[in-house]
Amino acid sequence: MRVCVLSPTENQRMVLFALSNTSLVQD
Repeated sequence: MRVCVLSPTENQRMVLFALSNTSLVQD
């Protein structure tokens, strides 16, 4: 992950998006 390149808000959005994807995949 390019955390350094992303701003805190964008990073949080990406993390939430990733969590949503993993939840959908697991479900």
